[in-house]
Amino acid sequence: MKKRGAGKLRHTCEVQRLNAGATNAYNEAADGTTTVFAGLSCEVSALRGRDLENARQLKTTITHRVRWRSLSSVKPEDWFVPSFDKTKKLYVEALTHDERQMWYEALCTERLN
Repeated sequence: MKKRGAGKLRHTCEVQRLNAGATNAYNEAADGTTTVFAGLSCEVSALRGRDLENARQLKTTITHRVRWRSLSSVKPEDWFVPSFDKTKKLYVEALTHDERQMWYEALCTERLN
C-alpha cells in the first residue's frame, strides 16, 4: 500500500451508493445492499466557525466538508466512508465545484454505521 503524504488530499475514502434494482434470493427488493463505486483521495474536515454557520443555513445537520479532484459522478444520494474511521458514514447533502471543475466539494452529515 502506498503511503500517503500530509498534503491536502491525505485521506482515502470509499464512495458508496445503494444498488438500484438489487434483489435477494426470493427475488424481492434487497434493502441495504451497497456498492463501492469509487475509492479516492480526498480532504475530510470538520466545519468550524463561519463555514459551519453558513452550512447550517442550508441544513442544520451538516458537520463535515469533503473535497476531492476529478470525479464528477458523485450524486446527492451517495455517501463517503473515510478510511481512518470505518464506523462513520458521511452522507452527501450538497455538492459544489469550482469554476474550472477541478475541485469538487460535498457538505456532509455524519452518521454512525
